[in-house]
Amino acid sequence: MTEARVLDGKQTGKMVNRNWHDYKLPTALDVPAEVQSLPIELEDPEANTTGTKGLGEPVTIPTAAAIANAVYHATGIRVTASPINPLKLSPLLSGLRKEG
Repeated sequence: MTEARVLDGKQTGKMVNRNWHDYKLPTALDVPAEVQSLPIELEDPEANTTGTKGLGEPVTIPTAAAIANAVYHATGIRVTASPINPLKLSPLLSGLRKEG
């Protein structure tokens, strides 16, 4: 919702954000106080040499989709690109108001 990387239009991949202040990264204060990961105790010999899988990162993978769905259910607007922030939502909500 906050991370907005602006790349140049020349396809070089260079980030052109003016400074790191404008490139907002989530911090510990931006996440719930408690996140619960539930392990699935199935051995997977094809995963790696120990038959184990990581536990921490998989819970963060669906986060963006969950936020997008929450915005859709709250507003009726489907947003398919990140970041989902007030700057992006404002014109979409204005258009919805004009149609309704």
